[in-house]
Amino acid sequence: EELPDDTAALARYLIGKLVVRDLPDGRVSGRIVETEAYVAGDAAGHGFRGMTERNRSLFLERGHAYVYLAYGISFMLNVSSEAQGTGTGVLIRALEPLEGIEIMRLNRGV
Repeated sequence: EELPDDTAALARYLIGKLVVRDLPDGRVSGRIVETEAYVAGDAAGHGFRGMTERNRSLFLERGHAYVYLAYGISFMLNVSSEAQGTGTGVLIRALEPLEGIEIMRLNRGV
């Protein structure tokens, strides 16, 4: 299935999709329930000031993961959203946990 080539459309498209990761201790998964689109020219977007070593995956063609550590506390997952070199993306703001909830709790220190 082809991904939408517009950042806002991709943000809507990703709602309801699953994020799945197989870990040595088991599988964790969640349904995407909230996204945020960062379009070209948005000063809040990580691509606004251009490509750096840290954000270079955001500048790949749509569909690539861009993960970064925010404020030294939480890892944030984004999906690059447009043509290579654009630097636009969709932030995955919230997941509904489905599988591996105890593993998630342990990883979060809860």
